Amino acid sequence: MSKFLAALALVTLSACASTTADTAFAPASAGMQASAALQQTALLGHVALTPTALIEDSRCPVNARCVWEGRLVLALSARHDGSSEPIQATLGEPFTAGGQQFMLVAASPEKTAGAETAPEAYRFTFEAR
Repeated sequence: MSKFLAALALVTLSACASTTADTAFAPASAGMQASAALQQTALLGHVALTPTALIEDSRCPVNARCVWEGRLVLALSARHDGSSEPIQATLGEPFTAGGQQFMLVAASPEKTAGAETAPEAYRFTFEAR
């Protein structure tokens, strides 16, 4: 009986370990979101997205009228499967990393005319597609 319980415990523990490992490396589900600041990491399934630099923030300020809505462009490091790749992500445009499609869907704070935003104040939200 004790051999049976020991074998049952071993099978149960090995099943838990494989389930956890499989879940950790599964692709992100469509609609899944994660946010990060510069030099922090957003984990979406098996892909880790780290914003490394704000390349451009020419968005129209919330307290101004503009003829062009502007754009926000971000440099990212995308890590997956033991490798890393540099990516440029533009707010509202899809990009591919680790064989999966993502989009930079939000950036805060909103731009305000006459006010500078410190790079460390930005937060970026990514969504799996």
